[in-house]
Amino acid sequence: MGFPHPIAIVATRNGREVILQKDLVYLAESGEMFVVPKGATSDGASIPQGLWTTGLTPHGEWFLAAILHDAGYRGQLRDRNGG
Repeated sequence: MGFPHPIAIVATRNGREVILQKDLVYLAESGEMFVVPKGATSDGASIPQGLWTTGLTPHGEWFLAAILHDAGYRGQLRDRNGG
């Protein structure tokens, strides 16, 4: 479960926001599949810049979850289970 496929992203001019170059698929433990569509954008996790030097960065190990969250918040997340 989780993110079964590699992702393809490109950074934008501001150096923080990324644009998906292909769909990002997430498989939940329940068997549900969620898709963030190609072209969706994310600025990573919302972590104050003052904490970045501690290792807590917007693009850390939680980066894919942050993309999924941003897509859901922006109404871009698709449920491939008919929902």
